Amino acid sequence: MKRLISPIFLLLLTNCFVLNEAGLNANNDIRGSEAKKLISTAIRDAEISALNIYLANNGMSGGITAITPLVVINGLLAEKLYPYVSKIEDGSFYTNISVLQCAEDIKSKGAISLGLAYSELPASGLGGPLRDSVLLPEFASCNLEKTGSLLGIPKVIDL
Repeated sequence: MKRLISPIFLLLLTNCFVLNEAGLNANNDIRGSEAKKLISTAIRDAEISALNIYLANNGMSGGITAITPLVVINGLLAEKLYPYVSKIEDGSFYTNISVLQCAEDIKSKGAISLGLAYSELPASGLGGPLRDSVLLPEFASCNLEKTGSLLGIPKVIDL
């Protein structure tokens, strides 16, 4: 019995490592490249919500204002820039719940924070999308949980 338990324990211990290295995932986790896409979309949506919050907070309601097209463009650019400024690794896996929670927090807490902060933020011109692609995940307090290797094998020799 003891001989049977050891191989099973070793197999279970290395399961995440083996599966992640093979590009598979066992726990419905989200690959980093997909997490970037989900969070980028949330950033775009949060930009539009932030504009509505800003306008409502400053006594304007409904309709399209002169800055609406600029904010939409800002949101689209922030969406495209996020994958480049993000620290998410494309090949790594992250827990499903942490990625989805981050995206939802960006659309809610991030949008509210950005909408309330718009009047306090310095005019940034073309730097606005870059600023917002960094600020929104920070406002939302995104903490992605990396999954994967329970047993890591360090790389000793570079070929």
